[in-house]
Amino acid sequence: MNNSLLSCVIPARNEARALPAVIEQVARTLNGIGQRFEIVIVDDGSSDDTVAVIKALQSRQPVVLVELSRNFGKEAALMAGLAHARGDAIVMLDADGQHPVAMLPDMLQHWRQGAEQVVAVQSERVNTTLSYKLSVQLFYKLINRGARFELPAHAGDFRLIDRKVVDTLLALPERTRFMKGLYAWAGFRTVLLPYQPDPRIAGHSQFTSSSLRRLALDGLTSFSDLPLRAMSWIGFGFASFAVAMAAWFVIEYYVIGVDVPGWTTVVVLVSLLSGIQLVCLGILGAYVSRIFQESKQRPLYVVREVARPVDEL
Repeated sequence: MNNSLLSCVIPARNEARALPAVIEQVARTLNGIGQRFEIVIVDDGSSDDTVAVIKALQSRQPVVLVELSRNFGKEAALMAGLAHARGDAIVMLDADGQHPVAMLPDMLQHWRQGAEQVVAVQSERVNTTLSYKLSVQLFYKLINRGARFELPAHAGDFRLIDRKVVDTLLALPERTRFMKGLYAWAGFRTVLLPYQPDPRIAGHSQFTSSSLRRLALDGLTSFSDLPLRAMSWIGFGFASFAVAMAAWFVIEYYVIGVDVPGWTTVVVLVSLLSGIQLVCLGILGAYVSRIFQESKQRPLYVVREVARPVDEL
């Protein structure tokens, strides 16, 4: 594998200020160990000068531009990058500089020793709120409960994967992609490496709270049927509660001789059960929406342009 090609896939949206520094770090690190490489940058509908910056970089570095026709989201941009990567191994990096490029030699070493996925796991989350940390913990507990594979907590897209893993991911027919789950589902020999993110070079996070919630919902509905099974458990529990309450009312009326005021109990129970029914309908709606999206079989993304370095043409 000494003559192997490493593809660095970088999805980017409005990262014109950070990209030059990130590409320079990648090139300096890989040239320093004599590693052949290409850098595949996927422009995910940027509104700044990201595309112009990428094309300018092509005169100095082996950069491939994959420009999408609009913003399709990071998961789709990653798939576009994987589809255009030619390497024997592929590493995914963020365009903001927070993924430490200095880890690449260590990741490559593990790959050469037989690992097919080398996954960087964030050892500690800093500058996050308590509610965010609790939400993340709850998400991983839900998605891993009853699953046949485990999704490592705090493992993101920063990882090196073998060509076999890439081919497996590209062969999947599903349209809604929760990449963290798909990496774990694919399996293969995996090594986990702890890391702490570097400071962001420029800009701000492209993920809003609503996009994070949508991503979590995609993950749950793609890899877990726990919400559906929970609906059955809740229904059984309230049915048991209703039977027990009815039995108690019978005992109160016929044995103890107490008149039972019915309207209060009825109003409370109807309101409670109506709320639960609406929640259950919402859960069902999320899964039905997923089926609807899959049935349309639209492509994950649309490519506007692919531009390779001049010496490759």
